[in-house]
Amino acid sequence: MEQRELEVDPRLFPDMDSPRPGIHVTDLIAEIEEVLGVEREPLLFPTPATYALVGIAWEVYVRSRITECSWDIPVELDGVTGTLDALSWGREPEVVECKATWMSSNKEPRDIWRWMCQVKAYCHMVGVRTAHMYILHLCGNWKPPTPLVKEVELTFTERELEENWRMLVTHKEGKHNGG
Repeated sequence: MEQRELEVDPRLFPDMDSPRPGIHVTDLIAEIEEVLGVEREPLLFPTPATYALVGIAWEVYVRSRITECSWDIPVELDGVTGTLDALSWGREPEVVECKATWMSSNKEPRDIWRWMCQVKAYCHMVGVRTAHMYILHLCGNWKPPTPLVKEVELTFTERELEENWRMLVTHKEGKHNGG
């Protein structure tokens, strides 16, 4: 038997390193985290392309299970851009967000500031208050490290959405408009 390690070709993800138009929600979140000194979870893969492959594979699976959606929705509001994983057209429109993570499944999604900030922003941008997150915890709770899948429904108040949006836009205006 012959084995060899394969490298994930970054050309499979042509948009990964290319600049996005405008200022993206996730870029603002990363900037705010940097200002606050928030440490990011380390990449557990040798390349960003390998890391992206896992998230994309998870999203492809979720796409196969949810049919009443429009996928990869570009949005823009107040000079901020975003790309929703999906917008569901079930009984009420709602944001759909897919996450693949090595974080423990014991950590509540509502306690992951970065995720909540992003999902609230997307809800605000499309005028809905509800989101569904489909989360693949690759190592579950790590006891033992076994994959675990969660579906989480989140409903936000208008105030939560407005406050989150105000924070992002205020940061954008201060940092990107010479303020």
